[in-house]
Amino acid sequence: MAELTIAEAAAVLGVSSETVRRRIRRGALSARPHGRRYLVSLTAELVHPWLDLDQAQQLLDEVRRCRDGLDTEMRALSRERAGVSGEYRELGRLLEDLQEQLLSLGRVAKVLPRLAEDLHPSDLDRVRLAMERARRRKWQFWRCHSPYPAGQASP
Repeated sequence: MAELTIAEAAAVLGVSSETVRRRIRRGALSARPHGRRYLVSLTAELVHPWLDLDQAQQLLDEVRRCRDGLDTEMRALSRERAGVSGEYRELGRLLEDLQEQLLSLGRVAKVLPRLAEDLHPSDLDRVRLAMERARRRKWQFWRCHSPYPAGQASP
């Protein structure tokens, strides 16, 4: 049983405050004074008199079905989240591998100029062009030139 003010009881019952006061005077609702206010005692039967036991059971069953469906959906989302976190771990591992490869490529890039000095002078142009292509961005492919000096035929 809940004790509410007249205004609150009117809102719960869906009637005006004056209707609640009339029901108190008639004895349809019980109320007690509390300071300058009255507290109205409301029971479930007064709040929902149209709701019988069968309807309440049907509503309860439907709420349980909805809850079960939400539980199933929540478990599926939890499994999906676990799969995604595994994918994140895999991506992190791949990122570490790529970083190691970049470091090794950086070491190779430091060694290449020294190797180029040891090459024959006719091969230097090809090596320089290959290094320039490696540094050039992919979208600049149209700037690429032939790896062979002008006038030399391709093999």
